[in-house]
Amino acid sequence: MNPETNGTKIGVEAPEINITFIDSVRDLIHQAYQSLKLHSASDYPIEAVGIICDGGITYPLINQARSPHRYEVSKQLVTEALDVLNARGLLPLGFYHTHPTSNPEPSKRDVLLMSENPNSLFIIVGQYAIAAWITQMDGHSPFAIKHIVEVTDVEHSRSLRT
Repeated sequence: MNPETNGTKIGVEAPEINITFIDSVRDLIHQAYQSLKLHSASDYPIEAVGIICDGGITYPLINQARSPHRYEVSKQLVTEALDVLNARGLLPLGFYHTHPTSNPEPSKRDVLLMSENPNSLFIIVGQYAIAAWITQMDGHSPFAIKHIVEVTDVEHSRSLRT
Protein backbone atom coordinates (compact mmCIF):
# COMPACT_ATOMS: atom_id res chain seq x y z
CA MET A 1 0.00 0.00 0.00
CA ASN A 2 1.96 2.99 -1.25
CA PRO A 3 -0.48 5.86 -0.83
CA GLU A 4 0.60 8.50 -3.32
CA THR A 5 -1.62 9.86 -6.06
CA ASN A 6 -1.97 13.07 -8.05
CA GLY A 7 0.35 14.96 -5.73
CA THR A 8 -1.56 13.84 -2.66
CA LYS A 9 0.33 11.66 -0.26
CA ILE A 10 -0.08 10.48 3.26
CA GLY A 11 2.19 11.70 5.99
CA VAL A 12 4.02 14.69 7.29
CA GLU A 13 7.45 16.10 6.55
CA ALA A 14 9.89 14.20 8.83
CA PRO A 15 8.55 15.67 12.08
CA GLU A 16 10.73 16.32 15.08
CA ILE A 17 9.54 14.04 17.85
CA ASN A 18 9.12 16.48 20.71
CA ILE A 19 6.49 17.15 23.36
CA THR A 20 4.50 19.43 21.04
CA PHE A 21 4.31 16.74 18.37
CA ILE A 22 3.40 14.07 20.93
CA ASP A 23 0.64 16.29 22.34
CA SER A 24 -0.73 16.94 18.84
CA VAL A 25 -0.87 13.18 18.14
CA ARG A 26 -2.60 12.61 21.49
CA ASP A 27 -5.12 15.34 20.57
CA LEU A 28 -5.65 13.71 17.16
CA ILE A 29 -6.47 10.38 18.82
CA HIS A 30 -8.93 12.06 21.18
CA GLN A 31 -10.59 13.87 18.26
CA ALA A 32 -10.94 10.62 16.32
CA TYR A 33 -11.78 8.41 19.30
CA GLN A 34 -15.51 7.97 18.69
CA SER A 35 -15.05 7.36 14.96
CA LEU A 36 -12.30 4.83 15.61
CA LYS A 37 -14.42 3.08 18.22
CA LEU A 38 -17.47 2.94 15.92
CA HIS A 39 -15.47 1.60 12.99
CA SER A 40 -13.83 -1.00 15.23
CA ALA A 41 -17.24 -2.15 16.49
CA SER A 42 -18.89 -2.21 13.07
CA ASP A 43 -16.15 -4.35 11.49
CA TYR A 44 -15.65 -6.66 14.48
CA PRO A 45 -14.42 -9.39 14.50
CA ILE A 46 -12.30 -8.48 11.44
CA GLU A 47 -9.61 -5.81 11.49
CA ALA A 48 -10.95 -2.39 10.55
CA VAL A 49 -8.69 -0.14 8.47
CA GLY A 50 -8.82 3.43 7.27
CA ILE A 51 -7.07 6.74 6.78
CA ILE A 52 -6.78 9.37 9.51
CA CYS A 53 -6.73 13.02 8.54
CA ASP A 54 -6.07 16.30 10.25
CA GLY A 55 -8.73 17.27 12.74
CA GLY A 56 -9.25 13.61 13.69
CA ILE A 57 -11.36 12.93 10.63
CA THR A 58 -11.35 9.27 9.66
CA TYR A 59 -12.02 7.69 6.29
CA PRO A 60 -12.85 3.97 6.59
CA LEU A 61 -11.50 1.58 3.98
CA ILE A 62 -12.57 -1.98 3.20
CA ASN A 63 -10.43 -4.76 4.63
CA GLN A 64 -10.29 -6.98 1.57
CA ALA A 65 -8.66 -9.78 3.60
CA ARG A 66 -11.79 -9.98 5.82
CA SER A 67 -9.52 -11.34 8.56
CA PRO A 68 -9.39 -10.78 12.33
CA HIS A 69 -5.57 -10.97 12.18
CA ARG A 70 -4.55 -8.85 9.18
CA TYR A 71 -5.83 -6.26 6.77
CA GLU A 72 -5.36 -5.76 3.08
CA VAL A 73 -6.35 -2.78 0.95
CA SER A 74 -5.61 -2.51 -2.75
CA LYS A 75 -3.56 0.38 -4.07
CA GLN A 76 -6.55 1.30 -6.23
CA LEU A 77 -8.82 1.73 -3.18
CA VAL A 78 -6.17 3.83 -1.42
CA THR A 79 -5.74 5.99 -4.54
CA GLU A 80 -9.51 6.50 -4.84
CA ALA A 81 -9.76 7.38 -1.14
CA LEU A 82 -6.93 9.91 -1.41
CA ASP A 83 -8.63 11.50 -4.42
CA VAL A 84 -11.83 11.90 -2.38
CA LEU A 85 -9.94 13.33 0.60
CA ASN A 86 -8.03 15.73 -1.66
CA ALA A 87 -11.29 16.90 -3.25
CA ARG A 88 -12.66 17.57 0.26
CA GLY A 89 -9.55 19.57 1.21
CA LEU A 90 -8.50 17.11 3.91
CA LEU A 91 -4.89 16.36 4.81
CA PRO A 92 -4.24 12.61 5.22
CA LEU A 93 -1.74 11.99 8.03
CA GLY A 94 -1.61 8.21 8.07
CA PHE A 95 -3.43 4.94 8.45
CA TYR A 96 -5.28 3.32 11.29
CA HIS A 97 -6.30 -0.27 11.78
CA THR A 98 -7.54 -2.42 14.61
CA HIS A 99 -6.26 -5.39 16.53
CA PRO A 100 -9.69 -6.58 17.72
CA THR A 101 -8.49 -8.98 20.40
CA SER A 102 -4.99 -7.82 21.25
CA ASN A 103 -2.73 -4.94 22.19
CA PRO A 104 -1.87 -2.12 19.79
CA GLU A 105 1.59 -3.44 18.96
CA PRO A 106 2.60 -3.61 15.28
CA SER A 107 2.93 -7.09 13.81
CA LYS A 108 5.77 -7.99 11.42
CA ARG A 109 3.36 -7.39 8.54
CA ASP A 110 2.38 -4.01 10.03
CA VAL A 111 6.06 -3.05 10.17
CA LEU A 112 6.48 -4.00 6.50
CA LEU A 113 3.51 -1.83 5.50
CA MET A 114 4.83 1.00 7.67
CA SER A 115 8.19 0.83 5.89
CA GLU A 116 6.44 1.54 2.58
CA ASN A 117 5.06 4.85 3.90
CA PRO A 118 7.81 7.06 5.35
CA ASN A 119 6.86 9.88 7.70
CA SER A 120 3.33 8.57 8.14
CA LEU A 121 1.35 8.06 11.31
CA PHE A 122 0.08 4.58 12.05
CA ILE A 123 -2.59 4.31 14.67
CA ILE A 124 -3.42 0.88 16.01
CA VAL A 125 -6.66 0.46 17.91
CA GLY A 126 -6.21 -2.43 20.33
CA GLN A 127 -8.80 -4.05 22.53
CA TYR A 128 -8.17 -1.68 25.46
CA ALA A 129 -5.89 1.04 24.13
CA ILE A 130 -4.92 3.04 21.07
CA ALA A 131 -1.27 3.54 20.15
CA ALA A 132 0.33 5.82 17.59
CA TRP A 133 3.52 5.06 15.74
CA ILE A 134 5.40 7.07 13.16
CA THR A 135 7.76 5.90 10.45
CA GLN A 136 10.83 7.98 9.93
CA MET A 137 13.14 8.06 6.99
CA ASP A 138 15.15 11.21 6.58
CA GLY A 139 17.56 10.05 3.90
CA HIS A 140 20.48 9.97 6.31
CA SER A 141 19.47 7.14 8.61
CA PRO A 142 17.83 3.77 8.11
CA PHE A 143 14.11 3.32 8.39
CA ALA A 144 12.85 3.58 11.97
CA ILE A 145 9.50 3.17 13.66
CA LYS A 146 8.95 5.29 16.73
CA HIS A 147 6.23 4.75 19.29
CA ILE A 148 4.67 8.14 19.90
CA VAL A 149 1.92 7.74 22.44
CA GLU A 150 -0.56 5.26 23.86
CA VAL A 151 -4.01 6.28 25.04
CA THR A 152 -5.92 3.86 27.22
CA ASP A 153 -9.65 3.53 26.85
CA VAL A 154 -11.30 6.51 28.48
CA GLU A 155 -14.20 4.33 29.57
CA HIS A 156 -12.24 2.61 32.33
CA SER A 157 -10.73 -0.26 30.35
CA ARG A 158 -13.96 -1.40 28.74
CA SER A 159 -13.38 -2.98 25.39
CA LEU A 160 -13.12 -0.42 22.59
CA ARG A 161 -15.53 -2.46 20.47
CA THR A 162 -18.47 -2.16 22.89
